[in-house]
Amino acid sequence: MKKGFTLIELLVVVLIIGILSAVALPQYQKAVAKSRFTQLVTAGKSLKDAMEVYYMANGNYPDFWHQLDIEYPGCEESPSGRYMLWCDKFAVDMFAGESANLILIDMHGVADKTNHNQGQTRYIIWLDHSDYPGKTTCSSTVPGLCKSMGY
Repeated sequence: MKKGFTLIELLVVVLIIGILSAVALPQYQKAVAKSRFTQLVTAGKSLKDAMEVYYMANGNYPDFWHQLDIEYPGCEESPSGRYMLWCDKFAVDMFAGESANLILIDMHGVADKTNHNQGQTRYIIWLDHSDYPGKTTCSSTVPGLCKSMGY
């Protein structure tokens, strides 16, 4: 009597593994995207709070990131020192004036870290002294991410 598996049995196992991975992979990718989005929200709240404290003390929003009383490890200002903050996993774009807001961009998997247009998820926070105080929005290339996070 021969011991072992037949070709049909092996093909059935491969088929089952393929079906399971096809179902599980999108859910895994969405869970990872949710985790990264939560990181953007947390960082955004800290930066927004620091900018509001600066506004209360000075009457306007800062032009440079180093003017804030907060520092993120692994982050550096753009070469001009204005507006862009580059971090290991995300980038932040700061706008002043009437449309004062912060745009946080997920930079996971982006080869060129200086090209924030390649980020797949964006979280926008309007500051308290802007046209849309307290408004937040989300946009993402990950299907259903923003809706599942309440945006």
